[in-house]
Amino acid sequence: MTQYFFVDESGDPGLEGEAGSSSHFVIAMLKLPERMPLRPLARVRKALRLSPTFEFKYYKTATAPKDRFSATCCRFHFECEQ
Repeated sequence: MTQYFFVDESGDPGLEGEAGSSSHFVIAMLKLPERMPLRPLARVRKALRLSPTFEFKYYKTATAPKDRFSATCCRFHFECEQ
């Protein structure tokens, strides 16, 4: 069975205390059984008139789109594996 994995990171793993480094570095991975857009997220992007390839950047995205995107994500069932 084919599965798809998407990985993203946040933060700057530079040397502690150096300019531009951050106190945290986070890596997240999402596993999906098929490679297709998640329909609710695709609808949010369309409603916000965003490109299908637009990448939400937390600090650079305005509050209203960020809130709408986050509210949509909260409706998904996520399982956590460590």
